[in-house]
Amino acid sequence: MKKRTLFLVITLLLGSATMFLTKNLTLYQTPQVLFQHPQEQAFEKVKDKNISRWQCYQNLRAETVPMREFRLLSWNIHKGADNGWQRDLLNLAKNKQFVLLQEATTLQHIPQTFPQFQTVLHTLAFQFRHQQTGVLNLSDLAAERYCVNAQPEPWLRLPKVMAAMQFAVGTQSLLIVNVHLVNFEWKTTAYQYQLETLKQLVERHHGAVVLTGDFNAWSKNRTEQLQALIRSLGLTAVHFSPDERIKAFGYPLDNVFTRGIIVHSAQSKALRSSDHNPVELHFSLE
Repeated sequence: MKKRTLFLVITLLLGSATMFLTKNLTLYQTPQVLFQHPQEQAFEKVKDKNISRWQCYQNLRAETVPMREFRLLSWNIHKGADNGWQRDLLNLAKNKQFVLLQEATTLQHIPQTFPQFQTVLHTLAFQFRHQQTGVLNLSDLAAERYCVNAQPEPWLRLPKVMAAMQFAVGTQSLLIVNVHLVNFEWKTTAYQYQLETLKQLVERHHGAVVLTGDFNAWSKNRTEQLQALIRSLGLTAVHFSPDERIKAFGYPLDNVFTRGIIVHSAQSKALRSSDHNPVELHFSLE
């Protein structure tokens, strides 16, 4: 236990010193958004006091998507720092309707690599040496709403961001949420606040939900807080086969939680092109 605490302290101190001494770092306390959509000009800001922690935009003329099966990829790609990520991403994105990435940068030019995705939502947390980083949502479906949120790390002050897209599917509504939760924190105050912010959005949605991303639930306390949130929202954890998700201190970091969803299959396979392994989901709406 003492070794774990010492490791966390050293990591926090080194990370803080590095970031704060770097002049080329710009933090976005309000998320910067790069948005692409077939009807981009039709989106208007939503004013709803019940989701006050989120910036949301609605398209009242969005087209309805026919009911069918969908495939989703979620992956923390480690800012493209590891060899082979382009090859693996190209393979993983095949036949997917949703690609949700964490730690995706603007210099990777991912949206340009996948022109089949007509909806692109890149929610940016910070810029370092002309490279902006955040979570990236790609879909070949036209969204009717998107929402973004940022929560700064207590020590490093680097914002962690969440991004959601909502789609009209048949007579139902599908909410897809991509999260990257607070990591470096001595207690769990900021982590709990981010979970409560997430709850604020999801509990207002009356329809199907897929919640996924890098939850950084690497301790018993964090895992219990996350599980409490999932129960309160009526979500169910997806089980993977095979399950090669990366773990920290015995806890998986990447998860998928659903509501109103039929899971046909889910898997996580080991790769060397990131410090996380991707998760894939084949599903349809109930």
